[in-house]
Amino acid sequence: MPKSRRYLYLGTILFIGLTSFAVASAQDPRGRIPPQPPRPADARDTQADVRQWADQMAQEVQRFQEENTVALPNEAQDYLYRRADALISQIQQFQDTIASSAPRDRLNQLYQDIDALARDLVNAVQDLGDDARHLRRPASRIRYADQQLQYALFAGSTAPGTVRPMIERQARLCVDEAREFYQAAEYALKTNPNGPEYLDDFHKVVEAAKEFSWGLRRGGQRERLREDFRDLDRAWHRAIDDLNRLTPREENYLRSRAQRLDRIYGNLYQLLSPSGPRPRLTFDEPRRVPRRAIAFSPEWTDTGYSWYTNVPDATAEYTFTGTGIRWIGSRFDDAGRAEVDIDGQYIAVVDQYGPGRDLPFTWEYRDLPPGEHTILITVLGERPARSSGTFINISGLEVLGGPPRARE
Repeated sequence: MPKSRRYLYLGTILFIGLTSFAVASAQDPRGRIPPQPPRPADARDTQADVRQWADQMAQEVQRFQEENTVALPNEAQDYLYRRADALISQIQQFQDTIASSAPRDRLNQLYQDIDALARDLVNAVQDLGDDARHLRRPASRIRYADQQLQYALFAGSTAPGTVRPMIERQARLCVDEAREFYQAAEYALKTNPNGPEYLDDFHKVVEAAKEFSWGLRRGGQRERLREDFRDLDRAWHRAIDDLNRLTPREENYLRSRAQRLDRIYGNLYQLLSPSGPRPRLTFDEPRRVPRRAIAFSPEWTDTGYSWYTNVPDATAEYTFTGTGIRWIGSRFDDAGRAEVDIDGQYIAVVDQYGPGRDLPFTWEYRDLPPGEHTILITVLGERPARSSGTFINISGLEVLGGPPRARE
C-alpha cells in the first residue's frame, strides 16, 4: 500500500475512535445521556420583559410618592419619601444601564440594590401600622413589580443558587396574591348564584399556596416541591374553570386580580416544570396602550403613572383596532363624571367617585364590530352629591379583542 494511502487509512480509524470515545464520555455509567440544562429564555423577549417591569416599578414608586403626601405626620412622610426617592434613583440607573446594553452582571448587581431598597420601603410601611393604611396598596404594587422584575431578570438562569431563591420569592408572592384574589372574590360574587361554590374553590387555592410555601420553608427537595405544587396546580385548575364560566361582562376587577395570580402561577410552573398541561384563562388578554399614544388636551396633568384634570371639556382620545376598550384608573372621594363617546356616538356618562382614595376603577365597552375605532373621553365638570370635587383620572387604556401584539 502506498505510504500516502496508509496515512489516510490510519487517520480515518483515529477519527472514528475519537468520535466514539467522545460519545461514550457524554453518557453516565449506565449508558444514558445526562439531562441537559434548561434552555434560557430568548434574549430579546427577556430584555423586553426586564424593561417592562423596570418601567412598571418606576411608575408604582411614583404613585407611592404621591399618596405619601396624604394624611401622614410630616416626620413619617419624610422618612418614607427619602426611601422612595432613593429607590426611584436606583431604578433610573437600572433603566439607563439597560439602554446602554451593559453586561448582565452589571444589571444583576444594580437589581440587588433595587430589591434591598424596595423591601426596606415596604417594611417601613408595615412598621407604621394603621397610620400608613392608605399606603399599603401602593406598597403592594411595588412589591409585585419588584418580584416580577427579579423573575424576568433571572428567568432561564442555570447559575448555582439562583432557582431556589426565585421559587421561594414567587411562592410568597403567590400566597399574597391568592389572598387578595379571594378577598376580591368575596366582594365581587356576593350576588352571584354560584358565588359560594366559586369561593370554596378559590379558598382552596389560598390553602394550597400556603402549603406550598410552607414546604419550601421546611427545606423540601425539588421532587417533593413538585408534589406539593401539584396540589396548587389542581386547585388553580378548578378556579380557572370557575372563572371561565363567568360571562365576558362580569367582574372585570376580579378578572384583573386573577390575571395577576395567574402570572405568578405561570412563573412557578416554568421554574418547577411539572408534568401535565397548564390551565389557561380563556377570556381575552387585553393589550395595554402605550402611555404616549393617548392624545390628551393641554388641561391634563401627567403624574408619571396617570393623568388627571378637573377642567370641563378637557379630552383624551385614542384610535385602536379591536372589539372593545377598557379605561383603567382610580376612584377618589373628590372625583367627578366624564362622557365617553366611541366613533362619534354617545356611549355613557362615567362616574369615578369612590368613598376613599385610590380605590380600584375600571370601565369597559365591548361588542364593537372588528376594525378601527376611536374613543373620546370628555370631562364634564359635574359630580355626584357625595363628592368634594370633579376630578377625572386615566391610568391607562387596554384594547380588547384586537390583533395579537408583536414581540418587541
